[in-house]
Amino acid sequence: MKRNLLLVFIVLIVQACSVNKNPEPSYVIVIQKDADTTVLRAARQLQDYWKKITDRTISVSYKTSGNRKGIYIGQQDVLP
Repeated sequence: MKRNLLLVFIVLIVQACSVNKNPEPSYVIVIQKDADTTVLRAARQLQDYWKKITDRTISVSYKTSGNRKGIYIGQQDVLP
């Protein structure tokens, strides 16, 4: 299951890089304000993989802003 999830993230990252040549990432990692340590660790790992694959940084936030799409980690009220 973890391996499949990692593959999904890698495909998402590659797609984002190939479509958008803008140096500003079109995605942001979204977590809750009171996220537990597991969610924070997952967000950090995704940031690290994102940087390794795309050579760009991606921010972690509590909400999306502007035209950015969110990669939601953990329990989110906005998700069904």
